[in-house]
Amino acid sequence: LAAAEAPAAAARSGKEGVTTVDLTRRDVAHPSNVIKASFDIGKGTKVGLLAPNGPAWVVTWLAATRIGAVVPLLNTYSKATELSRTIRHAHLHTLLSVGSHLGHDYLDRIEHAAPGIVDHDNEAIMLPSHPYLRSAWTWDASPRRWCGDLRTVEARGEAVAEELLVEVEREV
Repeated sequence: LAAAEAPAAAARSGKEGVTTVDLTRRDVAHPSNVIKASFDIGKGTKVGLLAPNGPAWVVTWLAATRIGAVVPLLNTYSKATELSRTIRHAHLHTLLSVGSHLGHDYLDRIEHAAPGIVDHDNEAIMLPSHPYLRSAWTWDASPRRWCGDLRTVEARGEAVAEELLVEVEREV
């Protein structure tokens, strides 16, 4: 991506954008942004991504796949029933979701898709209806008991050494 002479737009949404050069910088799509959200994410972990197309989607997808996570993309048009089936059928371990987009509250939709999730703590989700789901994270929204805010986990990144991240990426 960075081989282009001039940085090309990789994704843009309104005033927000990310270039191909940005995506190759380790601090933009850095795997620690995903690892620090949940130390259980690694090679083969299924991490669902529920977000509209745009820079945040690209950066989140790239960070997760750089450490070997499998990232099923969840359709933002899915209703609760469809979303429930997809989360269960894909055996999602972790769910990364934008809070809302175009007037749709995705956290409310997830609560309807996974009845009982509101009674669980994030990183300790244990729902019979979604037996593999353990954690959920959001950005651009207030956290809920079952769903953490990605912005609040910055301190976790300090525990992830750069050397470890390099070795994780080498195994992908």
